[in-house]
Amino acid sequence: HSLRGAVWKYCGEGYSHNICIREESFEALNLCAVRYAIPFDYLLLALTVLGTARAGGEERVEMTLYVPMRDGHEVSMVGLFADWRDIVVAVPKASATTLGVVVQVA
Repeated sequence: HSLRGAVWKYCGEGYSHNICIREESFEALNLCAVRYAIPFDYLLLALTVLGTARAGGEERVEMTLYVPMRDGHEVSMVGLFADWRDIVVAVPKASATTLGVVVQVA
């Protein structure tokens, strides 16, 4: 469920997805990341954006990225310590490339 629901009274259910990358695919993606000097997590995010755009027929993908923030003095505190960023990525059907989307999410 969306954390934004508690902050801005968003009533949607939200969603969660899991993926499994087989060893051969992981190796191929890792080679691409090394070849183009792209952090692996950026490549995964770009592929997620491209997959979302292709599956939904969209030319613009909106996402909220969450990051847990328990690395400082809040380690001993109780609560939800997280930061998030809302991103919007343009994915024009006629001209979007994987490398172009990686540059946008970087």
